[in-house]
Amino acid sequence: MSSKIKFKENPVVKYFSKYLGVYAFLVVIIVFMTVVSDKFLTTSNIINVLRQISVNAIIAFGMTYCILLGGIDLSVGAVICLSGVLTAKIISGGGDIYIAMLAGVAVGVISGAFNGILISNTGIAAFVITFCSQSICNGLAYVLTKGSPITCNEDSFTFFGNGYISFIPVPVVIMLIVFLLVLFLLTKTVFGKYVYAIGGNRDCAVYAGINTKKVETLAYVLSGTLAGLAGVILAARMYSGQPNAGDGYELNAIAATVIGGTSMTGGIGSVAGTILGALIIGIMNNGLNLMKAQYYYQTIAKGVVILVAVLFDTYKRKLEAKRQLEAAANAGKES
Repeated sequence: MSSKIKFKENPVVKYFSKYLGVYAFLVVIIVFMTVVSDKFLTTSNIINVLRQISVNAIIAFGMTYCILLGGIDLSVGAVICLSGVLTAKIISGGGDIYIAMLAGVAVGVISGAFNGILISNTGIAAFVITFCSQSICNGLAYVLTKGSPITCNEDSFTFFGNGYISFIPVPVVIMLIVFLLVLFLLTKTVFGKYVYAIGGNRDCAVYAGINTKKVETLAYVLSGTLAGLAGVILAARMYSGQPNAGDGYELNAIAATVIGGTSMTGGIGSVAGTILGALIIGIMNNGLNLMKAQYYYQTIAKGVVILVAVLFDTYKRKLEAKRQLEAAANAGKES
C-alpha cells in the first residue's frame, strides 16, 4: 500500500503563481517606461498614476462581478456621466452636498437594478440590455446639461476628487476601501461563491438550488452602484458635471478586468487581479502621455492588450480542457 505526502500550499505562493503573468507584464511596462522617460518614477508621477487609476479601478471591480457571471456591463461609462451631472446640478442649485452625492450614487443603483432585472428575467443578452441603458443614461445626461458642463467649485465636494489624506489622494483611499469590501464580498461570502458557481456552470447552479436571478440582479446593482460612485468622484475631480465625462470608461474597465485574469466566459477571475489590470492600463496611458503620444494611440494599445488577454485566456482554457481529457483517459485505463 503506497501513500502520498501532501504539502499544504502557501497562500502567498499560490497568489503570486496565479497572477505571475500579470506581474511579469506589469514589471515589463514599468521597466520600459522608466527607460523611455526619466519623469516616470518620480513621486509626483506615481501619485498621479494612482489618482488616475482610482476611478477606472472602482468601475472595474463592479465589471468583474458581471464578467464572472458570463455577462458584461456596457452602461458604466454613461452612468458615470449621468451620476456626475446630477450631483453637480444639485450642488450648483444650492442643494446639500451629501444628498447630491447620494443622488449620484442612486443613479447607479437604479441603472444596475434596471439592467439586472431585465437580464435575469428576460434572457436577453447582457450586452444588448446594457447597451440600451448606456444610450438612455447618455441621453438623460445631455438633457440635464443641454450639452454644456455644470460647474461646481464647492471645496467640500471637490475634496473627494482632489483632496489628500496625509500624502495619499482621497480617490485612492476610496479605491482601496472599495477594493477591500468587494474582495471580502467575493471571497468570504455566500454571494461571492454563488457568482463563481453561476459563471462556472449556470445549469448546475440552478440544479443546486441557487437563486440565479437574485444573484445576477445584485451583481449588476453592485456594478451600477460603483459606477455611480465613480461618477461622483470624477465630477469632484473635474470641478464639474460633464455629459461626456465617462466616454470610453467601459472599455477601460473591461480592459482592466480581462488583463487582470478574469475570463470573458465567466467563472474565473478575481478583483485582486482586476486592480493589477487597472494599474497596467493606468501606467500604459501615463507612459504614452509622457511620450506625448496622441490619444488615438492609447485606444489602439488598449484594444490590442484586450485582444491578447482574451486570446491567452482562450488558449489556457483549451489547454486545461485537454489536460482534463487526458487525465480522464488515464484514469479509465488504470481502472
